[in-house]
Amino acid sequence: MFVLSKRILVFLLLMLIVGCSCDDENTGNNSLTTFNSSAQSYEAFNKKELILSEISIRNQTNIDATAATNDWIEIYNRSDSSINLKDYYLSDNSLLEKWNFPNRILEPNTFYTVYASGNNTFPKEEVIDTSFLEFSNVYYWADSHRDVDPGGSTILPWKYDGMYSVVNNKSSISAIFTLANNTDLAIGWSANKMHLAPLNSDVVYDYSGMNTFVFKGFIDNGKPIVLEFIDSNEEGYQGYEVTITGTGNEDDWYEIPIVGDDITLDLTNFIHVELKSQDNYYDSVHVELTAFGFCYKLDLPHTNFSLSIGETLTLYAK
Repeated sequence: MFVLSKRILVFLLLMLIVGCSCDDENTGNNSLTTFNSSAQSYEAFNKKELILSEISIRNQTNIDATAATNDWIEIYNRSDSSINLKDYYLSDNSLLEKWNFPNRILEPNTFYTVYASGNNTFPKEEVIDTSFLEFSNVYYWADSHRDVDPGGSTILPWKYDGMYSVVNNKSSISAIFTLANNTDLAIGWSANKMHLAPLNSDVVYDYSGMNTFVFKGFIDNGKPIVLEFIDSNEEGYQGYEVTITGTGNEDDWYEIPIVGDDITLDLTNFIHVELKSQDNYYDSVHVELTAFGFCYKLDLPHTNFSLSIGETLTLYAK
């Protein structure tokens, strides 16, 4: 992620062209944009980690939660690191900090879309199962716990004496995940897992009304941790996996979509979430969770300005 010191202006400028419609099937035009070469060269633009990737000023197909077809702006994180969007702004005039992105982590090689409606609204969330936030049902296991032919992987307490603690009325799950390479052992595999389940682990829960899993906490900057969502239909308890790259900031929120065309998770028969190491052998990862749960994201953010043909759109990093 690139950082600007003392508010030095480093920004990306794209000019919206007449007829630009990135999603307009009637015109057949595709992302008609150009660069303001007087402000920044194409070569310099190519070195940026977060870019304006696509813009629509004649949207006819993307419908928001209010059934409106507002114009939209898409950005893309083409870096190998997670980026917190809270330090970025969009503007259609000389006021570079006109609209601030929400506090949201954008994973490497992923897109994020906002509507340019002028409504200045942010996604609403509703966490409906507060029991999931009480952290009282935590179970962990690593291959080093095997009675016969144990491996070398471990999960150990990190910030406090136990995995689960309450300090100053703040709940915390913290651990150090270390994955060993056990290919030289008879077991031939490596595993360390932490199970996060609702209060009653014997009950199958229905989260079919939810579309996002959110959690707040610390993960070592630049290091991966895997979340696996398990439902009762998964053979051998193999579920839907997502790899998260940490930012090193304990106040960051992470959002994981759990509904989509390529997601087969059965939310009507949910059991638990697992945290585990990826194949980063012997590179320990520190993790602390202070809040997590399921929610329904009602809409994408809406900027406080709308787009007009011929104006300049600026993506600004503070």
